[in-house]
Amino acid sequence: MLMIIFLLLIVLQWFPYTGVFLMITGAPIWTGHIPHIIALTFVCEVLLRKAPKVLLAIPLLPYLFYYFLFGVQAVYIYGLENELQAQNPSKLLEFVSGDYSLVANGEYVKYLKIPVVYAVNSNFPEGYLAYRLSTKVLCDRARSLKDKVTDIFGEYWIFPVSWHEFRSNKVSSKSFGMCELRIREAPQKPILKIVREELKTENPYLNQRQYTFFINEKSIGRFVTATYEAIPLFPRFFIGCGLKSSDTPAWLCDATLRRVRQTLRTYPKATSANNNSDNYFISLLLGIDYYSEDDLQNFKDYPETIKIVDDLVELKKNEKPEDFDQWGLRKDSLYQPQISQKNGYPSFVGVVYTQNEGGPFYSFIEQNRDKIVYLDVRAGPNTNGNSSSIGVYGVCKARKDCTSRTDDYYFFEKMANEERHFQGFFRVGKREKSEDTHNKADNDTRTVLTLVESDELDSK
Repeated sequence: MLMIIFLLLIVLQWFPYTGVFLMITGAPIWTGHIPHIIALTFVCEVLLRKAPKVLLAIPLLPYLFYYFLFGVQAVYIYGLENELQAQNPSKLLEFVSGDYSLVANGEYVKYLKIPVVYAVNSNFPEGYLAYRLSTKVLCDRARSLKDKVTDIFGEYWIFPVSWHEFRSNKVSSKSFGMCELRIREAPQKPILKIVREELKTENPYLNQRQYTFFINEKSIGRFVTATYEAIPLFPRFFIGCGLKSSDTPAWLCDATLRRVRQTLRTYPKATSANNNSDNYFISLLLGIDYYSEDDLQNFKDYPETIKIVDDLVELKKNEKPEDFDQWGLRKDSLYQPQISQKNGYPSFVGVVYTQNEGGPFYSFIEQNRDKIVYLDVRAGPNTNGNSSSIGVYGVCKARKDCTSRTDDYYFFEKMANEERHFQGFFRVGKREKSEDTHNKADNDTRTVLTLVESDELDSK
């Protein structure tokens, strides 16, 4: 009877019309439990002497094979951990904020006890964005400086922050009422830089990440962390069908073993690392204290962060109309693009956004129709689009058919990028009416930006 129910569930999931309702109830997951129930039924039948003992081989052999694979996996993981522990350093230096500026992922400011972490950012002249952790009081003071017009275009950002893990991989989502200030600022001290790189491995279930540490561009060491998509102690199956969301949706069926991500212990055994996160390893390598939950609950603003907000208060008091450009954007704003020349071609480097009458990118493209231009752009506030396009909307400058819902899309031909960062020399096409829109009355337009090969540039 159980076998019939099992097969019936598989058939019902196979057909999308019935399968979609089963998918909503989590059928692929609970269908995966049925093989265990069937195996248990065989065991009970034998124990109750309703079936010959030879039938025990039917459930036992698959489980014996599974735990053989589990043992092989354990030996492999143990050997890999020992190998990485042997090659990884336990400490690289004793970091002192007065000696170095840390250039890395801005997220580190949430975990490492230092006033500021700098992140490389090519969207503005300084080339960096400074991340600073702040109390709610200081956050509110900085937030009060921003007016409604220039709120998302100011010289600094304010973001709420939360923490998702603490020691021993304990999950947490506490915020402590704190925020993160991101400010245009270049490092002023010798640079200690951390470069993260995903390593390619032959094992499809193994993921390795390498951190390389530099002082003034000279490498001082490397550290490798790893995770493994492991089969669990008790086998769990996914048996069923589901809707694949993509540009071409499809109804797909599969029967597979569910795996769990296991963080490997790659820190040398000689030290007592009780936290298995990459952030904690970095704190040990650099001799930087790591925030505990108590530290964050009793956090006090660093004096230099307070001074920065004080300076912003003075800046706001002395603001004048000439501090803003034609689009209502501060001339020293984070989003102020660099418009110049590169190899003799018009160049636009910066963030694309929608503002008064389109914004600088919209105007730059209009001025360079049918020309070759150099672009190094990222999608910013008030934009639409996808991985291969950026759209600004509601641009009604010299347009009779424009409405508040009109989008002007810029398609970067053959350059799909999930981060929506596009770079290279492009030929600007003509503006054409877009046929690929949900509402024809919106009068959306499209401009194709065709990547230009180097030999075409040389022939200019």
